[in-house]
Amino acid sequence: MKSIEIVAAMWACGLACERTDPDQLFAPMEAGLTLAYENPNLSEPRRTQERLQVRISKVEQVGGKWLVTKTFTTFEGQMDALFAYENGGVSLMKDPKTAAAVVLPAHFPNVKPWEERGRRYAVESRAAMPETGLRLPGTTPRLGVWVASEAVDGKGPKRRSFYLPRLGEIESQEFQEGKWVTVNRLISYGFTDLPFPQN
Repeated sequence: MKSIEIVAAMWACGLACERTDPDQLFAPMEAGLTLAYENPNLSEPRRTQERLQVRISKVEQVGGKWLVTKTFTTFEGQMDALFAYENGGVSLMKDPKTAAAVVLPAHFPNVKPWEERGRRYAVESRAAMPETGLRLPGTTPRLGVWVASEAVDGKGPKRRSFYLPRLGEIESQEFQEGKWVTVNRLISYGFTDLPFPQN
């Protein structure tokens, strides 16, 4: 099962424990919302075959955090993953009470560099959304955050991902042969969009 580099984050300034303002969340939170991603550098039919769909299947508030179930779907299969949104942070969960990994730390993006699973992460800059061809509603914020990462041991590619409020990850890039190359991009989202062509 292929997943994005597991996904999503929160926009934060003066975060409260039960903050739910969608303009301040760097992660999708509306139940039923579906996002589709692809690698624009792949040729067809591989590009279509490796598309990833992420659907917000369930959202519930438990104490001071939100538990969000996401369903990841490719042509190869489907899996569910549980995430917790709390104090501006996003964590992948083993169960409702136990975190498996920190996706973005609390109070993001006002955070110091952090390490997770052998990689070092840091907020690189705030910036306008890159030109991706994706049409957004007029009310959707266009100002987001680039998060850069590299292996702690210095091996492997440098990466960076761009996050927007309400939607989370929009684009991911790897540094290859002296330049940034897009390896994952949000191509559609909505409550009725499908990630794959219809026959």
